[in-house]
Amino acid sequence: MFDPLNTLEGRILTNDTFLYLTRAHVELICQQLDPEALVQEVFLLHAEQDTTLPDEAYLHWDNSAGQSVRSLDMPGYLGGAWKVAGTKIINANPANVSRQPPPPELTV
Repeated sequence: MFDPLNTLEGRILTNDTFLYLTRAHVELICQQLDPEALVQEVFLLHAEQDTTLPDEAYLHWDNSAGQSVRSLDMPGYLGGAWKVAGTKIINANPANVSRQPPPPELTV
């Protein structure tokens, strides 16, 4: 099984709880994956009910400038030999367009 820690050793920020992946990390990992085989494996695990994909969480509020902002959280768990949980967090603020921030990152 593919192990991203072996691929990225010494180039990631990690601790006992989180593994932080930048866009560059995800691109490097994806170069070493067989997407067709991986998707097939995930669908088989899902058919075996060995995945957990709860509804996304959505938070909305107005910031101090009166702008509408939001945060989306999409957690998931993949069982089988993987036994890994992760979440994709997307924060949105209309002012970000003018500041051109880096794209969201992934936390596994």
